[in-house]
Amino acid sequence: MSHHKIFTLLLFLFVMAPVAHAADPAFTQLTPGQANSVIKEFSANFTHTTVSGASALGDVFGVEVGLVAGATKADEIKKLAQQADPNSDVSTLPHGGIIAMASIPFGVTFEASMIPSIGDDDFKFKNFGLGLKWTINSVAELPVSLAVKAHFMKSELNFTQTVSSVTSKVNFDDKVSGLMLLVSKDLVVVEPYFGIGILSGDGSFDVQGTTQFFDSGATSYSSKESGMQLALGLEATLLIFKVGLEYANNFGTNGLNLKLAASF
Repeated sequence: MSHHKIFTLLLFLFVMAPVAHAADPAFTQLTPGQANSVIKEFSANFTHTTVSGASALGDVFGVEVGLVAGATKADEIKKLAQQADPNSDVSTLPHGGIIAMASIPFGVTFEASMIPSIGDDDFKFKNFGLGLKWTINSVAELPVSLAVKAHFMKSELNFTQTVSSVTSKVNFDDKVSGLMLLVSKDLVVVEPYFGIGILSGDGSFDVQGTTQFFDSGATSYSSKESGMQLALGLEATLLIFKVGLEYANNFGTNGLNLKLAASF
């Protein structure tokens, strides 16, 4: 099997499969407060991450490519979805993506993550994220690595739902931006890290086929949410390969992320 086919298979198993087979949520008669809760949990799930600490990828240049996958708790979405469909089981929201990073002189690291459009007419998803990290150690000697990172992610989720024999199409667009401070310690083989920051989420629904999605009878709704971001993770390096595990709390919602990557 060629390297290209192996990578494609790993990509599908690690990232695409859990997202493409995620249980479709269904909602009915959402109040503004409930819609805000749904937007907040979706935004928590669709927050850019590369499961990385504060260090740059090299003293001068460095490149890393890999895959990230994870899941976010969705307690409010689960409760609201079961009101529309008692058989619904959306207790967690999966996410993932292809990641690429490049470090250049002066401690600057560019990040990108994406999932190309996947799914079918009943469920379709895609997203694209960017990050810009500056490692302060490039201009100051510190006992730990310290960095500031700005990030952004845009996601599009389209799904159909059937409630009370009425089928409708739901389009959800989401934009999440953030600014965080990262602290880590490079212990050669492993690098534990901690991050804290602020987040802003901007989500909007557009519904076709029913006027029962919101209790107001509206067919569209948008809301901006803000909150804190916390991350606690660990990267392990063996030769050119990296594995990362991260606990994240975005907008007060818990999640876990895993990374498999190669660094050059």
